[in-house]
Amino acid sequence: MSKKTAKKIQLIIGTVALIVILISAINITINVSKFNNLKQEEQRTSKEVKTAQKEYTHYKNQVVKQTYAKETNNDNELVRGVAIHNSSYNIMKNLSTKFFSEYFTWDDSKQYESRKDKLESVADSSLLDDDKLFDDAKDNMGGNYIKALDIQSEYQDSTVSVIDDHTGLVKVDYKSWFDSKSKSSSSTRYYEVGFDRDNQKVKSIKLVFSEDNS
Repeated sequence: MSKKTAKKIQLIIGTVALIVILISAINITINVSKFNNLKQEEQRTSKEVKTAQKEYTHYKNQVVKQTYAKETNNDNELVRGVAIHNSSYNIMKNLSTKFFSEYFTWDDSKQYESRKDKLESVADSSLLDDDKLFDDAKDNMGGNYIKALDIQSEYQDSTVSVIDDHTGLVKVDYKSWFDSKSKSSSSTRYYEVGFDRDNQKVKSIKLVFSEDNS
């Protein structure tokens, strides 16, 4: 093969390689752009869902308040009693779901520490100031044990049993794990919860019993 022919072949191979590289670069740019667009769409949709949930929750709470106000003024004593009981249950169910779903869900130490701020709308200030419920995630040596052990948690469900018009027994199911969610363990806790009906807030929480279901 002559040197001239060899140079032509090298030139052709180099040109083809350059074209392939350019096409790959263009494809990568397009895919990155699509990924970023999908990410932005996901974030936008997530915000819309959260907004819709807040609006629905607000609407539902207003309906509960209006129904309670109407039925508790009913002349029939039995109707009043049933209305108060049903209203108490609905208030306790809504508040406990909002409280514990936030309380038992976090992916990192930052989310763990921010739970207190996120619960201001559903928890009494005295409850939020309880260091036993909302600790600073510090161990005896001053280190952050949530971050060090990579502890994560996820709320599963809660059920309420009415004790009286202001108190309920709440069963809470949640999962927790180290590093990998595939290694999570299920747990259940029972709390005696006090509710402020007028201000629609959780007033007190006392752990009654806990069990590991894994």
